[in-house]
Amino acid sequence: MLKPSASFREALAAARRPLVGAHRGASAEYRENTPAAFVAAADQGADFWELDVRLSADGVPMVIHDAAIDRTTGGRGLASKLTALFLEGYGVPALATVLALGAGRTYFNIELKTDYDAADLVAVVLDVVAALHLERHVLVSSFDHGALPLVKARDPAILTGLLYEERLSDPIAYAREYDVDALHPCFRLAGARLCNAAHDAGLSVIPWTVDRPLYLRYFAAVGAQGIITNRPAAAVAQLKTRA
Repeated sequence: MLKPSASFREALAAARRPLVGAHRGASAEYRENTPAAFVAAADQGADFWELDVRLSADGVPMVIHDAAIDRTTGGRGLASKLTALFLEGYGVPALATVLALGAGRTYFNIELKTDYDAADLVAVVLDVVAALHLERHVLVSSFDHGALPLVKARDPAILTGLLYEERLSDPIAYAREYDVDALHPCFRLAGARLCNAAHDAGLSVIPWTVDRPLYLRYFAAVGAQGIITNRPAAAVAQLKTRA
């Protein structure tokens, strides 16, 4: 696990093996996107926490993946229709809680989950990041590619990452169009050709979700700067010889 004395950008550039990102925390063993899952990921040596953020009904950024809370909590309903206090009662933490928990201990990959609220979500997420002075330690990613230029418009220094799971005809040109710093492809779309082209363009490649040892070794060999995994302990063990 890296101590975030350097910026996330500097850590990615200096990495001798892929940085290990814990997908919703140590989600193979703990309830995803919870403080317990994130603390376990840090204890297991993950370099950064990957987490999902949505807005509550009262405009608070909350850490939850699905639009509805049914799958991951004992409650029911859409997160966007429930207050932050209600969500916290069902174990959904606020973004501020999770960032404060890991501040000075880890880096953060914040994935924006937008429901026609991209501008509002970007604004409040970056307000929380700024309040905790974590601008140098976060990377903001999204499948809503139009949200990423909004991040750069607010703070050009914050890293952004382009999430995608369908093949792009020219990922490098697409990344330039949206002014991002990293490509976050589904692991099936990442390989040596993409990594080489991205490196030449000054972009990081951070594939998801990489759990099998074979793929961990492959992405280390082709020079991916990071990987996102449900099993950070296993990934750290597999990659430690390349540190």
